[in-house]
Amino acid sequence: MSEFSQTVPELVAWARKNDFSISLPVDRLSFLLAIATLNGERLEGEMSEGELVDAFRHVSDAFEQTSETISQRANNAINDLVRQRLLNRFTSEITEGNAIYRLTPLGIGITDYYIRQREFSTLRLSMQLSIVAGELKRAADAAEEGGDEFHWHRNVFAPLKYSVAEIFDSIDLTQRIMDEQQQLVKDDIAQLLNKDWRAAISSCELLLSETSGTLRELQDTLGCGRG
Repeated sequence: MSEFSQTVPELVAWARKNDFSISLPVDRLSFLLAIATLNGERLEGEMSEGELVDAFRHVSDAFEQTSETISQRANNAINDLVRQRLLNRFTSEITEGNAIYRLTPLGIGITDYYIRQREFSTLRLSMQLSIVAGELKRAADAAEEGGDEFHWHRNVFAPLKYSVAEIFDSIDLTQRIMDEQQQLVKDDIAQLLNKDWRAAISSCELLLSETSGTLRELQDTLGCGRG
């Protein structure tokens, strides 16, 4: 029996015994991302309960939730993230009875993924494609070096199958988001035409400017590729 087949039952039993689970609906994930932003501003990554409640208040406002039960809902959300091992809670050594919080490695891993996705989606198309080119070059260099089967799968096959594919998926997602944003602008223009034609003209000019900028960047990128 292989080592992998032996460890799978052990890991499954371990996860079941410890009752591991993760549930992050969009408002809870947004709260976790807000905490990650706070975490990045703290030298030691320590946050007070009051700071977490303030972060939750921003999330609650963004989702247009009632402000009457903000403290209770914030407390429930904090306890939920602690239970899911996304936050660690410690007793403060400075103020007795108060707790301090830190993101766990799991919480950091999840938020880092989404933050990187957002940062990547804001990059220019030419920058995104340059990242793809860099991954392809590293894979090509590794193939030229040669090596055993492990080297081939680790440094050539895996980057081509996963890293480059993920980047292309991100590029596709970026373009679809841009299409959705442009459609929203078009819908706004259609509504404004019935109310305020000056605002509609301004929105048309904005849409044309954004579209022409995207097309110009695409043309420049393709032109560089042919060169």
